[in-house]
Amino acid sequence: MERTQVLFTPTQKALLMQYAEDKQVSFSEIVRQAVERFLVDLRPQKNVTLALLKRAKQAPKGAPRDLSANDEYLHAV
Repeated sequence: MERTQVLFTPTQKALLMQYAEDKQVSFSEIVRQAVERFLVDLRPQKNVTLALLKRAKQAPKGAPRDLSANDEYLHAV
């Protein structure tokens, strides 16, 4: 881990300290958990439906209309 300095408003710090006390974990752990949640929310969620539609648009001419007959076109999704 690396040490980092972060400035909080007095209200933010008090609320975080109270939450940490209620959960019986360190203040630092609460901050790390909050940052991790924030980072997870930033990650783009792969939308399978959009990926399939995009792949369908890229299908070569003559590709089967019914992929249940030949699902090779789905493997790269």
